[in-house]
Amino acid sequence: MSTVLRLWPFLSKYKKWLLLSAFCHVFMAIFTVVSVPLIIPFFRILFNSKSSEDSITSISQVEGRLSLFFTELIQNYGPQTSMLIVCFALVLAFLFRNLFRYLSLICISPLRNGVIKDIRVEIHDSLLNLPLKHVNNERKGDLISRATLDIQEIDWSILSILEAVFKSPFIIIGSLSFMVLINMKLTLFAMCLMVFTGVVVSGISRLLKKDSHNLQAKIGEIGAILDESLHGLKIIKIFSAQKLRKSAYETASNDLNKQAILYSKKRELSSPVSEFLGVSTVVVLLWYGAQMVLSFEILPETFFAFILAFYQLIEPSKQLSNAVFSFQKGNAALDRVEEILSLQKEEPTEQLLECKYNFESSLTLNNVSFTYNHEMKPALSNINLTLKKGEKIAIVGSSGSGKSTLVDLILRLYHDYEGTILIDQNDIKTINLESYRNLFGVVTQEPILFNDTIESNVVLSRAVNKEKLKDALSTANALNFVNEKEGSILFKIGDRGNKLSGGEKQRLTIARAIYNDPAILIFDEATSSLDGESENVVRTALELAMIDRTTIIVAHKLSTIKNVDRIIVLEDGRIVEEGSFDDLVKKKGVFNRQWEVNNS
Repeated sequence: MSTVLRLWPFLSKYKKWLLLSAFCHVFMAIFTVVSVPLIIPFFRILFNSKSSEDSITSISQVEGRLSLFFTELIQNYGPQTSMLIVCFALVLAFLFRNLFRYLSLICISPLRNGVIKDIRVEIHDSLLNLPLKHVNNERKGDLISRATLDIQEIDWSILSILEAVFKSPFIIIGSLSFMVLINMKLTLFAMCLMVFTGVVVSGISRLLKKDSHNLQAKIGEIGAILDESLHGLKIIKIFSAQKLRKSAYETASNDLNKQAILYSKKRELSSPVSEFLGVSTVVVLLWYGAQMVLSFEILPETFFAFILAFYQLIEPSKQLSNAVFSFQKGNAALDRVEEILSLQKEEPTEQLLECKYNFESSLTLNNVSFTYNHEMKPALSNINLTLKKGEKIAIVGSSGSGKSTLVDLILRLYHDYEGTILIDQNDIKTINLESYRNLFGVVTQEPILFNDTIESNVVLSRAVNKEKLKDALSTANALNFVNEKEGSILFKIGDRGNKLSGGEKQRLTIARAIYNDPAILIFDEATSSLDGESENVVRTALELAMIDRTTIIVAHKLSTIKNVDRIIVLEDGRIVEEGSFDDLVKKKGVFNRQWEVNNS
């Protein structure tokens, strides 16, 4: 029940199909139970039984009425005709039983597949809206495992047994009601046996959830290693690191194998234990019922019907038992999915904040400090900086000095910083996040491209405007090579843009940055990974893009920033120098030392 409640936000959307399926299961259970007493005249005729309810004083009123009804049926129509009537009734009962079973499965299919689709979409949306700190703290392969394998496990282990969950209780209730009406004493004895069986089976099932959670975690670890190997295949080959990666994968696979074997030992124990306990229960019940027949407490033919009703009870009970085992594994997968869904999303109250569409005067950082999770040393300390509209500044410093972190804070990729960041004297935390980021165009060091067309990679989710697209490609010095591609802007660039050269990929990201005419451009070491020829082409594109725009350049190569208005020098997360290129060179300080190293 707790699992159904946890899934109810997804199930409620399909409650119509849930109710239809339950309705069909009710009628399937009715026809299943109705078929049970129809065997009584078989045994009455076969055993040529002359017993009636008057010859046995201890039988129940219902049993007496059934006995009298079938006795009169045989007397009125004779054994042969009565047998045909009963056979026809049995055929009808099983026809409608299976018809409603089929309808119940048809009704449950839209629910099952729809819920999985909704969970898959919601976890993808959650991943897209997670703050970067959560994504950076997790191995991406594990996140992928949660979004794929764990969701599939929910389908297999929880939703796939909804039939058993909805069908079994109705059959159990119907069969149990028939048994109670026939003989309460025999029913109580049978229930005691069932309770004992249930206690043993549930004891085994409780062992499964923890093992299943560990199993899913190991699968996620395998996925993470595989993702790393595929992403870094070029480096692995260059440095002949195949043995190292093979060892890491084999170690993880061995751990997964051990965990899977441990889980299988406990899971596979359920079936033989359930079968043994079920057979033992029936044998004991047969012995006890035989004593009641010999003592004239129940009619023989009615006892056979009771046994059939009890058998009808065992099968759905076993299905529910198996459902418990599956639920344990599915619950572990659901726990891992819910961990992602329950994480705090990026600025959940954004729709309540004021939107901003223009950059009017300045962007200011006042005493801004920031520390990454699990790190003692701050990445940035007491940053005070003002960027005026139309100004072009460069942020320089050695690796690890805090350049990219500063840009990430300006873009509001992290929110848990100290101090304030103001745009036009408004705290950026009070501005709608989407409208704020629309003020910026960003080109990163590594070109981030998707397996789609050139047009889609430049435009992304923004409205398509052919003229703006052409102007952006032209300004980015990309129009010529785009026109040479088959299909031009509709050319598919492959996984991560692998059909393009490094310079071509970077020029597309520049076109993307300027497509919507942003107020502020940010270039985060946009040419550092390029060869000399590509760098010159991209640098020309950058210079064109910066015309009449406020610009922030994060640079490692100091030769690219001679023409900016102001240079900010970072060291160990602090601003240590600030000024024009010529002033900083003359100062003979940190910047000058870096300049001399770069040109030596």
